[in-house]
Amino acid sequence: MFTKSSLLLALGGSALVGAVPGTVRSQEPCTRLAQSKGSYYPPELALECLHSMPFESNRAVAYIDDLEKYLQFHSTADSLSNPPNTYESQPVDFWEGLEDIKAKAKQGKYSSQYEFDTALYDHFIHVHDGHLNVVGCSLSAISFVTQDPLVSFSPDGLELPDIYTLADAELLHKRASANVSPIVAINGEKASSFLDTLAEGSQTDQDPDARYNAMFYSLFRPKAQVAGFNSGFGSVYPGVNEYTLGYANGSTSMVRVIAVPAAGEFTYTSGKELYNSICVPKEESASTSTPGISWTATPTPSTSAPATSSAAATATPSAQPGYPKAIVRDADTDIAGYLPNDPTLKNAAVLRVPTFDVAEKTGGTAFDSNVVARFLKKAKAEARQKLIIDLTANGGGNIAYGWNLFKILFPNKNLYSSTRLRAHEGLHVLEKAAYRFLYTFDDKDFEKDEQLDNIRLEAINWAGYLTPNQSYEFQSADELYGPEVVLQSNMTRAHSQNFEDIESDYQTPLQGYNDIPKNFTSAPFAPEDIIIITDGDCASTCPIFTTLMQYEGVKTLTFGGRPQNGPMQALGGTRGGEVLEAEQLQQSMLMAYEFGKKYEMLSEDELMTLAALSPAKKPSLAGAAIRVNYRDTFSKHDKDSVLPLQYAYEASDCRLFYTNENIFSAESYWSDAANAMWGDGECVQDSRV
Repeated sequence: MFTKSSLLLALGGSALVGAVPGTVRSQEPCTRLAQSKGSYYPPELALECLHSMPFESNRAVAYIDDLEKYLQFHSTADSLSNPPNTYESQPVDFWEGLEDIKAKAKQGKYSSQYEFDTALYDHFIHVHDGHLNVVGCSLSAISFVTQDPLVSFSPDGLELPDIYTLADAELLHKRASANVSPIVAINGEKASSFLDTLAEGSQTDQDPDARYNAMFYSLFRPKAQVAGFNSGFGSVYPGVNEYTLGYANGSTSMVRVIAVPAAGEFTYTSGKELYNSICVPKEESASTSTPGISWTATPTPSTSAPATSSAAATATPSAQPGYPKAIVRDADTDIAGYLPNDPTLKNAAVLRVPTFDVAEKTGGTAFDSNVVARFLKKAKAEARQKLIIDLTANGGGNIAYGWNLFKILFPNKNLYSSTRLRAHEGLHVLEKAAYRFLYTFDDKDFEKDEQLDNIRLEAINWAGYLTPNQSYEFQSADELYGPEVVLQSNMTRAHSQNFEDIESDYQTPLQGYNDIPKNFTSAPFAPEDIIIITDGDCASTCPIFTTLMQYEGVKTLTFGGRPQNGPMQALGGTRGGEVLEAEQLQQSMLMAYEFGKKYEMLSEDELMTLAALSPAKKPSLAGAAIRVNYRDTFSKHDKDSVLPLQYAYEASDCRLFYTNENIFSAESYWSDAANAMWGDGECVQDSRV
């Protein structure tokens, strides 16, 4: 836990370990950083160093040229400038904003690579889509942070909350009469308004309440993440070197911003050296393959027996700080099951699922599915009648695990998916190549030729789709492609994976498919006996799973949000159906071109189109992270699939503000939720649906 004594280094500029003697002021700022002792530096010096990086107009323009070719696959690119009125974030001129940056780059109006990368970052962060990331090379060198976490809590979970430092909240938690005061202002502005603005410019969640929650310390956030006020600005300079906190009792304190090198140390002696090291591409020493597209988890070899348990989970794992002792917990993912002793929870089991990103963990999807099934059987054996599923701060992960978790809980219910892709010529040619490939070769060809079989695995990601009701398979690329106009954008026809032909084996199980047995013959809990808790930061696979649960009648409750009465969304993160990395898209386009030409599955015109729309094999700038949201998702109740869920507003069934006890005790958090939904507790005014 944090205490005030542990924050002294951050609160006083004179205590900054990385301070540089005045005798070296004439040196380059990067040299002064490299010669500094300590693990963090003054932010103004770090900023000087970053701004001393050169800017090469030709590289920057070529980078945007390639970026545009990746962004053509971003599903909401055309509708963001005029979103429906159900959308809670502001419109963004997606293409025009990028064109403005490109024009300035052509004219050499950026003074440094860092200024250019910051402009791109600022443009795309306002899209508020966690599946869309454009992070330039210079943003990988240094992060700007503070060391004074904040929290927001209410006296009873119903009154509007106040903001405190975490250290003061701890004092109150230990002694209710502690002499502490809430924060009412930051840098002279109303504290909640200041943090709301900071969240708007630094967080990817599409819902403003979810973004606001990200500003605060949370017991439930994964260990690798910290509160947004501490690092919400990340690699982008926040515009100030310090924050002045104003308290209700009239006192003030200062929070110093510090600069932290990403690699743990900073060794570059000039902006040019830094630029050459992290931004100029290196010649590859050997060719490497890049992953193809996979809507589900990366395929792993099948086995003839279920995955075995591992040391990552134990029957009686040790308790995490702030949590009761788990009945079972996967130490890799922190997916865990609890049978709390709290009187309000004596009839309830709690399944904590902080992530769906399980495919690369110990045992993968099968292992965590077994963890859940084992826990649910234990809960039923203990006569627990209620189930709380805690998805707080769940950023998503493998859709296969989300689907399988739903099938464990509702084994006799069908999956539902309706998605569309942005229709453009590059996609159309890829779909043509995939369909022609799948209809040119058969199973015998794939069995004889491993290379052909690898291409088949790639091709099925672009072909073989059904209508969302699973009643009709599209017969050609043209039939799937459409296009149909949805929110001013050309989109493919609504489609779904064929769930009867989906990958399902003992390593990546989907219960009830491909002979994978069910853990339960009927639902272990009735829908009215299940609630899902979130803090709004439920993204990617998290909303996909939750939406399937809601179709069956399961209710949701959210905690926190901006200090105002009224409802809040449970699913405030990205609601996109699939994220693609730049490398995946590039690999798909290269493969389609190579084998489309080799097997004469694409015409000369189609090959020329694909070549023109494909990014360069070698990037103009190294180290840049690019990914896009490839699929829009649609509700089962949206019969024509015309409102992407990214733009939908769906209030949770109940909302509570955090209490001081909730900040430090998971059991109190679950207890308050259970009391509001199943007991005599209330919800925040005007928030119960």
